[in-house]
Amino acid sequence: MKKIMLFIFICFIYQVNFAQKITEGNNKFAIKLLNRLANANANSFFSPYSISTALFMTTGGAKSQTEQQMLKVLEQPMNTPEFHNQFGQHIALVEKKEKIQLNIANSLWMQKGFKFQQAYIDLLNNAYKAKLNECNFAVNPDMEAKKINKWVESKTKSKIKDLIKPGILKPNTKMVLVNAIYFFGGWNKEFLKENTKTADFKLNNGQLVKADFMNAEYNMFYASNADFEMLSIPYEKSEATMLVFLPRSKDNFKNTLNSLNFESYNALVGQLKQHKVNVSIPKFKMTAEFELKETLSEMGMPIPFSDAADFSAMSAEDELKIDKVIHKAFIDVSEKGTEAAGATAIVITTKSAMPDKEQVIYFKADHPFIFMIKDNATGQILFAGVLNKPEKQ
Repeated sequence: MKKIMLFIFICFIYQVNFAQKITEGNNKFAIKLLNRLANANANSFFSPYSISTALFMTTGGAKSQTEQQMLKVLEQPMNTPEFHNQFGQHIALVEKKEKIQLNIANSLWMQKGFKFQQAYIDLLNNAYKAKLNECNFAVNPDMEAKKINKWVESKTKSKIKDLIKPGILKPNTKMVLVNAIYFFGGWNKEFLKENTKTADFKLNNGQLVKADFMNAEYNMFYASNADFEMLSIPYEKSEATMLVFLPRSKDNFKNTLNSLNFESYNALVGQLKQHKVNVSIPKFKMTAEFELKETLSEMGMPIPFSDAADFSAMSAEDELKIDKVIHKAFIDVSEKGTEAAGATAIVITTKSAMPDKEQVIYFKADHPFIFMIKDNATGQILFAGVLNKPEKQ
């Protein structure tokens, strides 16, 4: 009996170790991507977890320098079937919620008749539960794009529409890998609508605009450093939280953006302590979309997009490369909670294509700030963004 218990304990520690590695790698990638995509003058929002999941699924078909560059950018240590299985289990752990709605889905859209490696198809199916769909991109790529878009729309409760625009897929498209994520979390303590007031929000250019601010006072977790005050606003049962990084300075948001890195993020999260907080935060809603080929190339993985790409573990023909990485995300923050969704498509083509606890802390987010939605079971950053200008709802 003792041996069985010891074996179970060792297995548990083994699983926890893998989960920590995956979370750490994903969060490093999330903050590096935030530094690239965040704009000091415009709203920005994306799901780094959706992007890293879709890209890591693609890495399963990569070899040689293509594999090395993708692993380095994604901050993951290995590209083995075992590790992909652990990544799939990580998704299941993130997705497991009682009160919060969190749905993550993967799918694989393949050109009918093209010879893909069966081991790669099995990997995506077994590790990521990726639904397999046969397509005929060669005859009507726009029609196939509509089918993919319909799938994404169904998995995100109609919050992400038209992910793949007409003309994006070509007759030489061979595969599209898609990840979709949907989140709805009610606040642990809802903001009362009668406390929502219109007030000034200061833009980076000094202009004041009117916004609807939600207001409340109760015990929350708070931390600060020289650059930011950070507030952790819990969703139901504290299964996830919204982290708000409010710059201390109202005048130089661009420099403050650059000061947030993985180390400062971890330090702030580690310093969170409960305080009574008087919070005032604007309601906001936004949709953002990105084509990430140039960004990812600049981050250190140009080869997967070039004719030098090696995806021979995906197809023995060894004639594939990534053509596009498309991402779209949506968020709506209100008195009740937060609804958010994101979707990522990886388009694969042939290479011929182109203080004191009782002290009340006043946290008024009346100027541009960074925000994230974090899963508390794993510490995984699910969504990240920048609010430069709240639009009145």
